[in-house]
Amino acid sequence: MHAFFAIDSSEARPQDSSAQFDVELWRPSSLKPTELPLIPFAVWTLFHALHIFKNRDYALLLMRDNGRLIHRSCVFPGWFRFPFMRRDDLQIGDTETDPHYRGKGIAPAAIEAIVARLQKPGRRFWYICDNSNAPSIRAVEKAGFKRVGTGAKNPRLGLSILGKYEMQ
Repeated sequence: MHAFFAIDSSEARPQDSSAQFDVELWRPSSLKPTELPLIPFAVWTLFHALHIFKNRDYALLLMRDNGRLIHRSCVFPGWFRFPFMRRDDLQIGDTETDPHYRGKGIAPAAIEAIVARLQKPGRRFWYICDNSNAPSIRAVEKAGFKRVGTGAKNPRLGLSILGKYEMQ
């Protein structure tokens, strides 16, 4: 089971506490950050180029400490995997913090930075994680998100890769 969290732009009061680190909001271009593996980022950039995403706000938030990549969060517009998302909504996911930096407030700061940089009227931000992922739940709640439901990723045509997240 997965926990679904959300915050509306109108309710968000992000405190962008990421200032002590170098923060980059990367947008699709011919250059990809060198620290990231080609797959799956090339696939998501292709989704952006082919207009599979519902809007043009696909991005990566990258945080560095003295040039060292310490955190990455993907920002996905809606697509067939997230049928509950509206056109302008964004989902923060595929988040990872360097093990040496975990427990230091990096993930909540990254989530706040994303909301601060990408909020606009009518936009809702989503965050989905496994119910058992206590650190992820603490991070998203610290960033002001509220739990709005539970659900699962259900396969399509018998294939998990084509699956979609559905709230119950």
